[in-house]
Amino acid sequence: MSWIEMMETRGAFLNDSIILTKAEDFAKKRQITEFKASRGWLEKFKRRHGLKLKKLYGESSTENFSNSEVNDFLINIRVKIKLYGRENVYKADETGLFYKALPCKSICKIKRYGHKLLKDRISIMFCSNMTGTDKLTPFIIGKFKNPRCSKILAIEVL
Repeated sequence: MSWIEMMETRGAFLNDSIILTKAEDFAKKRQITEFKASRGWLEKFKRRHGLKLKKLYGESSTENFSNSEVNDFLINIRVKIKLYGRENVYKADETGLFYKALPCKSICKIKRYGHKLLKDRISIMFCSNMTGTDKLTPFIIGKFKNPRCSKILAIEVL
């Protein structure tokens, strides 16, 4: 059984960077120095083995953890929080903002037609400590140094 099949049966989520990293590890363990895990190699490898990046749907594979595993994890987290202090534990989360999206519902008396959905989107990251006393300035994650939408939004662009 190949490593990818084994990881799939265990329910692991694989992406291109994980496979490239694992290929480099395999080459290093076998002392193959001339191997380069490039994007071209990866595309040929995926085509050769019938691998495709697919969107996963549903919740049927939700893993059930035992109560002892959950309790051990919670105890470990509480110990670490106590060790570092609540003000030094941060949570960062990313969300999408469809800045050109218009409402798709409206209260009206007469028949009205909808409009084309605009999907212009940026990703924004928010970060705060556990006590809420240190809320970092939200920042935009993206490819563009100065996206056009940043003129509309009062958010620091990094």
